[in-house]
Amino acid sequence: MAQPFTADPFGKYGDALNLRVLDNNTWEQIDFISRTEIVPRSMTAQQVADEFGWNLGDTKEYATNLGFKYTARLIGILHDDLTAGGKAGMTFQPIEVTSLGQMQMGSSNSNGWNGTLLRSMSNYNIALAPDLKAVIKAVNKLTANNGSQAGAAIVASSDFLFQLSLMEIWGVSSPATLVGEGIQYAYWAVNNSSGDKIKLRNGIPSAYWTRSPSRVDTTSFIQILTDGNYGVLPAGSNSGVCLAFCV
Repeated sequence: MAQPFTADPFGKYGDALNLRVLDNNTWEQIDFISRTEIVPRSMTAQQVADEFGWNLGDTKEYATNLGFKYTARLIGILHDDLTAGGKAGMTFQPIEVTSLGQMQMGSSNSNGWNGTLLRSMSNYNIALAPDLKAVIKAVNKLTANNGSQAGAAIVASSDFLFQLSLMEIWGVSSPATLVGEGIQYAYWAVNNSSGDKIKLRNGIPSAYWTRSPSRVDTTSFIQILTDGNYGVLPAGSNSGVCLAFCV
């Protein structure tokens, strides 16, 4: 078995076999491996799995600043671009819908994800427990700037927390979305059936937002439906929130 953790600043890596389970590590430890091993060595997902035992699809518990606990799934290695330059080592997405919310107060997709209430509230007040909040990274996310059929363009936003785009989940830019909203995460490329995309809230399937504005109108965003397929919903309606983040 390959010996993980080539450096040991915390003195916590004695039980290498135990720590090959992602959830047995602290966020501080995960961040350390991401920054000092995965990123500088440009490791592939297979190399991370072989050396550290962490596979795409593995999960890690996290908490909000109010103590609510959820589970995040590892969906990408070296996928996202850091706002500060370079790559984020690891991207996580909640396995469940953590809350319900509006994309906007009114029904408009003007300015796209960049202009949404959900984005501004999530990134202005990062409601995560201190251990995770200390290590998440700002990354650049690409999204259409409005839902117009004419004149829409892909723009970047710098986000600590973000909804995935339709392309990042499904690997498609349907006629309802603009080409260029990122690329599909490696986990979702393998788990690419509609059933794989279903998320639960309180044990019941729940629709959830993507950050992709609908190009068939000026009022809606794309959401993933309760059956895992996708459709449109007015921005002022409630749908599921499951904010991804990078470490």
